[in-house]
Amino acid sequence: MKVIKKNKCLFCLILIPYIYLIIICCYRTNQSALLTGDVENVDSLIEVENAKTTKGSFNTIYVVEFDHSTIFQNMLIKNSKINTSTSVSDTYNYMSNGEISLMGKIQHDSSIEGSLIAAYKAAMTYDSNVKINYSLKGAIVSYYTKDAIDFKIGDLIIGINDYYISDDVDLFRDNFNNQQENDVLHILRNDENVDVVLNENNYRHYSIYAKYDIDYDSSVPKIKVNSTNVNGPSGGLLQTLDVFNNLVEADYSLGKKIAGTGTININGEVGGIGAVEQKIHTAYKRGVQVFFCPDVNYEDALKAYNTLKHKERMALVKVETLNDAIAYLKNELEAN
Repeated sequence: MKVIKKNKCLFCLILIPYIYLIIICCYRTNQSALLTGDVENVDSLIEVENAKTTKGSFNTIYVVEFDHSTIFQNMLIKNSKINTSTSVSDTYNYMSNGEISLMGKIQHDSSIEGSLIAAYKAAMTYDSNVKINYSLKGAIVSYYTKDAIDFKIGDLIIGINDYYISDDVDLFRDNFNNQQENDVLHILRNDENVDVVLNENNYRHYSIYAKYDIDYDSSVPKIKVNSTNVNGPSGGLLQTLDVFNNLVEADYSLGKKIAGTGTININGEVGGIGAVEQKIHTAYKRGVQVFFCPDVNYEDALKAYNTLKHKERMALVKVETLNDAIAYLKNELEAN
C-alpha cells in the first residue's frame, strides 16, 4: 500500500491508456459496420436427384454487419477503403424481433421458390423431360410501414374484393395489381381469415412476395430443399444457376469458382442487392473467377472492381436475366 501511495501518479499514468482502450473497444455507438465476409457453395441447399459431379462450383457471397459498432471498430473502418460505417437504421424499430426474423425467412423462401421455378423453366428448353408443377398461392406480406399496422409480416393475401386466387388466378392478379383505396384485401393470418380495407395509411405502404406452391413429388428430376439458418434473397441467381446446371447435360460450372449476387423471380429476372462493393472484395479475396452482378448494381460494382490489384483474375459480368448468365457460361464453355 505504501508503494502505491508513493507512486500514485505513476499508477494513474499507467492506467490511463488501459482505461482508454477499454472505452474505445467496449463503448458501442449509433453506427453500423459493414464488413467483407465469405463465399459459400450453394450445392448443399437444393439437391437435384441424380445430379452430376461438376468440375467447378457456384457460390453465394455474404457480408458481415455489426449494429452499434464500437469506437475502435469505427476507427478501423474510417481508414478502410473497403468496409463502411453508417448510422444505425430505425426502419424496423416498430416490429418485434420475431417479425424481423420472419421477414428474412420470407425473403429466403421466396428466393428458393423463384430459383427452382426459373431453373426448371430454363432447363426445359434444353431437355423436354424436365418438368415442374407449381401454382400461385397468394401474395405474402414481407414488410409494412409503421402507419400500416393493419398488416402483419406473414399475412397471405388470397383475395381482393370479389376476386379470390382460388377462383381465378389471372383475375385476382389483375385486380390486385390495380388496387385502390377502399378495396378490401382478404388475408389468411395464422389460419384465420382477416379482411383489411385499404386507406390512406396502409394503401401501398406494404411489400409482398409472390407465394408459390411447388409439387416436389411430381418434379422431374425430383428435388429436395434442405433447411438453413441463412435468410435473405440475395443468393437467388447463384442458387438458380446451380440447379440449372444439375438439370442439363453440359457442365456450365466451367471448372471455375463462380459467384455473384442478385435476387431472382420465376421469370428469370435478376434484381438488385446491397453491399455489392464488399461482395466484390470478398469474392476477389476468396479466389472467385467469375462474378455475376445485377445490372442495377453494376456501376458500384465496377468502381470496386477497378480497385483490385489483379482484376484480370476475376471476370465481372453484368446480367439482367438468368438467360444472360447462362449465355455467358455457354459461350465460355464452347470457347474452351
